[in-house]
Amino acid sequence: MQIKRFQLFREDVRDLVELTVGKMEMYHVVGALVLECTVIYYTEGRIRTSSPPFLLGLYWLSAAGTFIYVLLCVWFSMYASISSHSFGVRLLTRFVRLPIPGSQQINALNARLTDFERQGKKIMRIPFSRDVPQWQQRRDLKDQPDPRLGKGEGDENFLTAVVKPGAMKQQDLLEEGVQAYQDDEVGLQQAAQNLPGKHVRLFRELQAKWQCYDAYARVSMSLGVNHICMTMSYYVIGLTVLEYRSPSIMFALVLVFQATNLALAWLDVAGLKRKTISSLELLGSVPPFITCISMVSAPYLEGGRGQFDPNHEFVLGCVAFFITAIWLEGLLHLAWPSADLVMLPKRFRSVLFLDVFGVADDIKQEAHHSQQEDERSPIHEISREEAEAADTAVSDAEAAVRRWAELPDGTVEEKDIKETLESLRSKVLMWRKAGVSAKDSIAASSSQFLVQVLNGEAARRASARGDTADLDVRGPEV
Repeated sequence: MQIKRFQLFREDVRDLVELTVGKMEMYHVVGALVLECTVIYYTEGRIRTSSPPFLLGLYWLSAAGTFIYVLLCVWFSMYASISSHSFGVRLLTRFVRLPIPGSQQINALNARLTDFERQGKKIMRIPFSRDVPQWQQRRDLKDQPDPRLGKGEGDENFLTAVVKPGAMKQQDLLEEGVQAYQDDEVGLQQAAQNLPGKHVRLFRELQAKWQCYDAYARVSMSLGVNHICMTMSYYVIGLTVLEYRSPSIMFALVLVFQATNLALAWLDVAGLKRKTISSLELLGSVPPFITCISMVSAPYLEGGRGQFDPNHEFVLGCVAFFITAIWLEGLLHLAWPSADLVMLPKRFRSVLFLDVFGVADDIKQEAHHSQQEDERSPIHEISREEAEAADTAVSDAEAAVRRWAELPDGTVEEKDIKETLESLRSKVLMWRKAGVSAKDSIAASSSQFLVQVLNGEAARRASARGDTADLDVRGPEV
């Protein structure tokens, strides 16, 4: 069973590593194809007819941005794939090894002659004549308060020996096993809250060494595809206006490419509102449409083959460059790392898929937020009798806290007692400040329960010390 358990651990590590290696190989291939497309734009995709300088500037800058982002995607994906595979092998070879029993564990399973000799007069008994042997009789961990004692089989006549200093201690390596849950939503949430064991924690610690490459490879691919749509927009502007003189087709194609950018932004960005995403993408689509308007309004050279008048000045070209700079600044803030410890661009949806155990964290955070919302729920007025009952219960709780604080120190639980007392004092103070605006009878019932718990604990400690004077702890009637 232990070998099967560690085989599952090793399969988990391989699956987690494959989550990065497989995806990065796909990004590597797609990035190489997009790089080839960008090189085609640089070589064969040139606009043959003489174009305005501002249009060529926007076109080549967009193509350069595409090339840089896709090259970064390929490079980051290569680093992420190599690093994840290397650290995965390290985790499998050094930390998550298959258990091999040693000589002490094998000897613990063997029967010894000393065990037979300890039976005394029972040596000459007739087998199966009186007592039925209990083959699966095991001790309970609750019956062994001493952590130095191992866990073994047998009856009360054969106790487990105390482990010597430096010797190997028997452990329950199987623990509670792996629990299966039902397929309903509640069961799945309960399963998500129980994160796997130490091998996953080790993997998440090692994942911090390459997840930045993985995250920014995905971000670079998203921005590269965004820029290639901008490059195609400027290319069709020069192609349709200068060579074919078809402004309607130009506006239609530019609208299609910018709508594609907006759709991709809605798919890729998850940390912002739809209005913010739409505003950013609409800001990026302004320069292509400004270019379209400038190209349509420019006069052609008489007798030329689609050339514009060389004396015409494209004033709106400067505005297009300025808005493009603002749009690039917005993309920089969009891809900026988060302020937490991991420092990843969490506004991108693909980055959120890096942590497959984030579901459990979200469930715990939702439970914590719901608890805070319950504590901050609006209060309302209650009757006079309920207010008096709540005030009496809070007074009893304050008295119980003061009585528990007078218990002698020097015990093992002294640190825990102090922390618990501080927490209870803050709660009682909150109940006292609530006054007549307490939430129905919640304060009263909570205070009564607190008094019962505190008085019971005080009585138990007084009984353990043999002090009968402190046994008359009064509890409220519930």
